[in-house]
Amino acid sequence: MLQVDTHTILRHKSPFLFLEHAELDKNGFASAMVELPLEEFSWAAPLELSLLHVECAAQLISVVMRLRLKRERSRGVFAGLRSFEWLSTPQDVRRVTVQYKKSSANFHEFEGTFYNKEQEPCAHLIGTTHLSDDLIPDSSNEQDNSFSDASPIFQLQEKGNEEGESISAQASRECEVYRGHFPGEPITPGVLIAEMMLAAIQKQSELPLCLKRVEALSFNAPIKPGDVVTVNTKSLEDYRFRVSVVSGRKRIAKAGFELQPVA
Repeated sequence: MLQVDTHTILRHKSPFLFLEHAELDKNGFASAMVELPLEEFSWAAPLELSLLHVECAAQLISVVMRLRLKRERSRGVFAGLRSFEWLSTPQDVRRVTVQYKKSSANFHEFEGTFYNKEQEPCAHLIGTTHLSDDLIPDSSNEQDNSFSDASPIFQLQEKGNEEGESISAQASRECEVYRGHFPGEPITPGVLIAEMMLAAIQKQSELPLCLKRVEALSFNAPIKPGDVVTVNTKSLEDYRFRVSVVSGRKRIAKAGFELQPVA
C-alpha cells in the first residue's frame, strides 16, 4: 500500500483541498479519511444540500489517475456523476474509497463509497474525472489575498417563467474558493455549480428539502469569477427535478436530482 501526501499531487490548494493523505494500491484502489468542517466555510451549502463529499472522492481519484498514468502535472477536473445516492445521513461520513473502472480518451470513470464510523456504507457514487494533455504551469508561491472568506460563491436572483422556473445567478469575484480552485486560473468547482442548482430548487420550494440522489450530472463549460448564468429547473413527480445551467445559448451543466422533505 502506497502512502501519498495529496497536496504533492493535486492542483487544489486551501480552502478547496479536502484530503491530506491517501492510501493507494497497485490495482487502482484508494482510501482516505474525510473531515469536512462545513461550518468553517462561509461559502458551503447546508449539510442537507452539500456535495463536498463528492469532491473528496473526485480529488482522491485524481490522485490515483495521475500516479497511474504518470501524469502528475496534467490538468484535471471533475467531469460529472452517473449517479450519487445517500444511504444514510451525511454527518456519518468518516472515510471514502475509490476504485478506477475504465477510461475513454481522457475521461476516467470511477466508483466511490463512503463509510461511517462503524465502517458501514453510507453513500455510493459512479463518477468521471478528466485529465487533459495540457500541463499545469509552475505557479508562484505567493499567497493571493484578493479573495474574501466572507463572500458567498453565488448570488441567486429572481424567479422566472410559469412553465418552469428560471433563476439568474452570478458567480462571486471575491470568494476564497477561487484561491484554491485553481491558483492563478480560477474556475468555479463543479460540485459548487451542482449545489447552486440545488439552491435554485430550494429557493422555489415551499418546504425545506434535503438531497437524496443525483443522476446524470455533467459539466460542459466552466463558470469563471463574475460570470452570470441562468438556472432552469423543471419539477417532476415525487420531489424529482431536472435542472440545467446555461449562459446565453451555451449549456454549462445539467443534472437530475431527487430530494425529500427534511425530517
